[in-house]
Order: sequence, then C-alpha cells, then structure tokens
Amino acid sequence: MEAHHFRDSLNRELQQQARADRFYSEKMGVKNIARYNSDTEEDMVFQRQDIDLSFELNGRRLMVSEKFRNHDYGDLYLECYSKYPDTPGWMHHSKADFLACFFPERVIWLNKKMLVDFFHTKLLPAVPGAWFAKINRELHGRSGTQKHQLEFFGKTWEFTVIQAFNRSGNDQWHTIGLGIPFEMLEEFNIPGKVIMIDD
Repeated sequence: MEAHHFRDSLNRELQQQARADRFYSEKMGVKNIARYNSDTEEDMVFQRQDIDLSFELNGRRLMVSEKFRNHDYGDLYLECYSKYPDTPGWMHHSKADFLACFFPERVIWLNKKMLVDFFHTKLLPAVPGAWFAKINRELHGRSGTQKHQLEFFGKTWEFTVIQAFNRSGNDQWHTIGLGIPFEMLEEFNIPGKVIMIDD
C-alpha cells in the first residue's frame, strides 16, 4: 500500500461532508448543522476533542465524531495512535456524544461515550502492545494490516491491526488502530443502529 498524503485525504473528506449533511437532514431530521473543519483556533478546540460537527436533534445539541471509509470490511476502526508511538489517537481524547461512521452503502451510528468507555476499561487493557510494535516494525514506511486472535471475556475474537503511513510535506508518520468486529458492539451492549444510504 502506498503512503497516504494527508492533504489529499483531507480533501476527500471535505467532499464527503455535503453528502453527509444531506444524510443527517433527510434521514435523521436534524437541524442547524455546524461544522468545525476550518483552521481557526475556535474550530481546533473541537477538532482536538474528536468533534467534527454538531447539530440539533429532538431538542438537544449533539456533538458528533465523523469517519469516512471507502470500503466496508464489516468492522469498526478505532484509532489507537495518531502518530505511533508517541501521540495517542482519537479514541483516547474523544468528547463526542456520537460516532457517525460512513460506508458506501450504510452509516453506523453509535453512542461514542459508551464506545470510549469500553475502549479504555475493557478493550485496550486486553490488547497486547506487541501487536502495534510488530506491524510498525514489519511494515515500517508502509500501510497495511495484520490479523490477530485474542481470548477476550471468554470468547475468541479476530482483530485487525491497521497501519497507515502518512506524508505531509517533509513530515511522515504512522497511524495505527484496531478494526473490531461489529458483533463485539452488540456483545458489550454499546448502543447503535445501522442506517442504509439510498444514493
């Protein structure tokens, strides 16, 4: 896999946002969408808390973390390291109420606060740090995935460790996260729903 060019990835994400706004308005009936994607200091306060936008739904203003994936692999990506090994990923500092994960044909809408709690109290303590070190060592300077199995609360689960090698100007870094099976969300009672996309 080739390097992810950070600016290109950002531009692709910006293109997805108009489609996402239509989804929120038409499928969920939200109002007053506010996005925090400029480089202003005000927006960066939200971005550093893993909050991409907010909107009104049923009389409440909700803070939303938004992720876009070009392929649906049947799992949920959780960023463990923004820049391995020194900078924690968005699962460590998220203040969002909900996560909207966009796939080509569906959106997974999850309670982000409960997902973050599960990540910190159950999942991360059980995952060997050697998994992250292994993919970074064996695929250094490259993007790729590695599969691992783990006995977790009395059941064997398969996880995917995902590394993205990024470039921006002269800077380069590795982002590493976990792909967890969607079935795990049901098993550990993390509220969410699947909403199909028509277009």
